[in-house]
Amino acid sequence: MKGLHQYISPRRFLGLIQADISQRCKTVIIATGAIIAVLLIVHFSFALMAPGATISNVIILLSLIVVGLLFTNTMFTEIHHPLRCYQYLTLPCSNVEKYFSRYLISGPFFLIYAVFSNWAFQVAEPFFRFIFFGYFAGFETPRDFPFYELLGLYMMVHACVLFGAVFFRSYSLPKMVLAICLLLFSLICTMTLSLKIFYSNYFDSAFSLNIDVERMVRLLEHLLSEIDTYSYIVFSGLICVYLYVVYLGYIAFKDHEI
Repeated sequence: MKGLHQYISPRRFLGLIQADISQRCKTVIIATGAIIAVLLIVHFSFALMAPGATISNVIILLSLIVVGLLFTNTMFTEIHHPLRCYQYLTLPCSNVEKYFSRYLISGPFFLIYAVFSNWAFQVAEPFFRFIFFGYFAGFETPRDFPFYELLGLYMMVHACVLFGAVFFRSYSLPKMVLAICLLLFSLICTMTLSLKIFYSNYFDSAFSLNIDVERMVRLLEHLLSEIDTYSYIVFSGLICVYLYVVYLGYIAFKDHEI
């Protein structure tokens, strides 16, 4: 039986992460610079037309998250390339190190980078405004903006996109988006069928989809209150689903082993 050190060597793993970051950081930095430049142009254009106008600073965070998902989609292009796959798959590292190096770079590390870039932009933008227009007026942040929920959603979608990057040979992002849409559609159909079975009296007839809206709203409010009461169970279930998708990505990566 192989020991854990044969799968993960801290020195080897850190060296692989450093090599992956140095190989891909240029693309991320250029994309971030392009986003910031576009947002500054748009923001200052608004300032010229309406001096008191502001744009929410969450725009840059959302833009960076989109870049992160596109970046994740390119994480494993080597294993599908007929010439570069052998060079990458024969690196003196274990499959665990190769997979989780790319996972950390495109997931938690990129999320930290996106949050830091968003904060840096908030700090720097008023100074740019002062230089060009002579007064300070930073971006406004909506107080009820679901910041942590957005970060959690990114990690969930990131796991799916990373799995698609490993599993699909070409057009992985469109295929993964289509797969997620089909999964959501099947969940909606399953939920509708369950409502038809267990709450048939909420519908006009057995073959009708017309719902008694008032009764259904009361039911949904009750279900939401129950979910809020047992939120830790829902959260634990989401964590399990997330870890399972990450594990499926690793299993798909192992299929490319030489």
